[in-house]
Amino acid sequence: MRSHEEVLERTVCAEHCRLFKPWDERQKCAAFAWLRDRVTPGAPAFRVVERLRGASLHWSNQHDALLLRAVCIRCELYPYRCPFRRPDKREGASPCGALLVMDALVDRRAVRGDDLFAGPCSREY
Repeated sequence: MRSHEEVLERTVCAEHCRLFKPWDERQKCAAFAWLRDRVTPGAPAFRVVERLRGASLHWSNQHDALLLRAVCIRCELYPYRCPFRRPDKREGASPCGALLVMDALVDRRAVRGDDLFAGPCSREY
């Protein structure tokens, strides 16, 4: 049976992230860490993540400022190793898969804006 982290890695990173390198264990973005720590199996938000598998996700930019403050500035890749946030490379770059999934979760109201700044997700949606 796969661990929670392996399920998220397959569902989020392998499915939606063009930066994902399965052989690079140390390169985990802050958005993935947020999902791993707060969206637990069986939780409503986790079921939304599972439904996003195979979906074509597009960056809405609607929640960009919120996700930047809650997640990206805490990421070890921010800003110069992240093509999406790097000021001189942003044109045409897309966010990591986990950030796309988080954007979709906020857009679908599976995660509220204030949840992004809270501890592990325990609220029922």
